[in-house]
Formats: sequence, C-alpha cells, structure tokens
Amino acid sequence: MDKVPDRDLVGLRIRNTENVQDKVVGISLRRRDQLKPDVVWAVLGKVIQRNARFGLSDRLEVHLDHVRMPVGNGKKAEKTKGRSLDVLSAIKRSIVVVKAAFLCLAHALVIAIAKVNSDSKYESYRDGYGLNKPVEELLKASGVDLSNGGGLEELQQLQDYLSYYKIVVFDGLSPDRLIFSGNSHSAKKLYLLYDSDNGHYNVITNIKAAMAKRYICNACDTLYDYTHKCDKVCSLCNATPPCTKYQTKYCSTCNRHFLSEKCFQNNITLKVKSKLVCQWRQVCRNCSYLVTGDSKHKCNKTFCTSCNKKQPGHFCYVAPLTASKLSDKIYVRVL
Repeated sequence: MDKVPDRDLVGLRIRNTENVQDKVVGISLRRRDQLKPDVVWAVLGKVIQRNARFGLSDRLEVHLDHVRMPVGNGKKAEKTKGRSLDVLSAIKRSIVVVKAAFLCLAHALVIAIAKVNSDSKYESYRDGYGLNKPVEELLKASGVDLSNGGGLEELQQLQDYLSYYKIVVFDGLSPDRLIFSGNSHSAKKLYLLYDSDNGHYNVITNIKAAMAKRYICNACDTLYDYTHKCDKVCSLCNATPPCTKYQTKYCSTCNRHFLSEKCFQNNITLKVKSKLVCQWRQVCRNCSYLVTGDSKHKCNKTFCTSCNKKQPGHFCYVAPLTASKLSDKIYVRVL
C-alpha cells in the first residue's frame, strides 16, 4: 500500500478464517493518508469486545479496496495498446487539447469559459496563447492550490467560485464515466475530459459529438440515443429542478394542466428538441391520448409490433412475409 498515492481512497475488509460464521469487518473508504494503524486497531478492538470468539491469534484475511482518484498534474508519457486517449483527443474536433503541462485544470476551465461566452480570445486560448494571466487570476480569486494537481476536492472549490457555470467532468470518452457534476443549475456548462493515463484535463466543446451520442439530458448530464427518463426534470414542463404543486393552471393550446403559474410559463418558453414544450406534448381532445413529438396520432389506434401498422384493438399473429422477402432456400430447424 506504500505505492498508493495519499489522494486515493482505500478501505479494508478483514475476514476471520478460523471462524467462518463471523461477519466480515469493514473499514470504510477514506484517503490513503487517513488510514493509519490506530484506525485499524480501534475497529478490531471494538469487534473483540463484542465477540469473544474473535481473537488476535486467529488467522485473518485482509482485502484492500483501492479507488483511484483523478488528479490533473500535467502530461506523462505512457505506452498504451492502440490509440491512446491523448491521440484520440487530438483527432476529434470536438475536443480542445490543453497544451499546458502544469495547472492543466485551470487552463481547461479558462478555455471552456471563453468558449461558452463566445469570447474573442477563445481562438488564442485554444492555441495555448495568453493563458497565464487569466489562469493566475482564477486561482488567486478562488483560492485553489493546484500545485499538487487537481482532484475532486479542487473541482468542488472551483465550482463554488464559478457559481454562474456548471462544471462537468468525464473520465475518458465513455458517457457512463461521469466523475464530477457541479451542483449548479446554470445553463452554461463547462465540459472537461479527464485523461487518467496521463493525469491531464482537456476541454470538450461539443459533448454529443465527443461521446458519439444523439442527445444529452440537461438535468443529469446523461447521454443517450433514444429515450431517457430523468427524475430531476419536471414531467410536465421539462424544467430543472422539478416544479412543486401550488395552484394548477390549464393550457388551452396543449390541453394539459400544470402545477403552478411558473410551471405553465415554462411550458410556453422552454424547448424540447428545438420545439416548445407546449408544441412537443399535447393531449388529444377526443381520446385524451398524450401525443409527443412528431408522431402522427389517430384516435383509438395503436401501433402493432406484429403487423407493423397502426390499427384499432385486434388480435393478430405474425404477419406473413412478402414475396420480396421470400427465398428459394429451405431452412430446417432441428429440435
């Protein structure tokens, strides 16, 4: 465990092999520098007092749980199989590679802020010019020390200072590996890409293109291709955070009732896939069916997956193949 950095989280699971009926003794995850012998002896002392069968002379089996924490502290040359993440970052146009070998987290945030604000200095920042002064001002104003790298603790401190933005960090080009999402509800999001192999932060300028996904949920930052249900979004007006019921109000355009006046206003101002929520979700006045998107609704007709048609309630079987799909070959299935 001496090779584990102090920033990483470690935990212990201790099992008594002499008495298999004893439960596993666990020491929760904590920083490497906080897991000291006194902590282990204190936990074992409590167990011995409660359980007379558990003795220090017993044979103990210890399992170490290690969670590697992000720490951006410049680039490191490492050999990898295939294309490494830094090579892929340089190829993708949706990613800006931070050229600074030190304080890369602060450099990435300055570049991302210039991008979302359409700053005229963005192009020079992207090429690595003129960043020293704004980086120094950011670190001085936020009081963050990045001399030992930037991890989750430093990210939270920077998020508290940059309250008008929301910092979102992904570990690699996998949409499922979201390692940090700020607690801000700001629409201005700073997407960063963390390279765990090199300990380096880069900037994502187009999150959907970088992760090869069609849509992203603005509430929970989940990337998806088809459908996604989020409990952080109001199901009626699509606002974040969800609306609370106060005094319901009816919308004659979409034929729906909303929880409050604010919920109603969100319905006619917020957009879903370039359309107003009021246009995207409407309730049919004849059959009370909720129509979403560009679907062509017909009353009392549903889509049948067997017939591949919209039909009224019916009983059907698998539709026969058409002449174009039939083949001269005969397949025999042996059971």
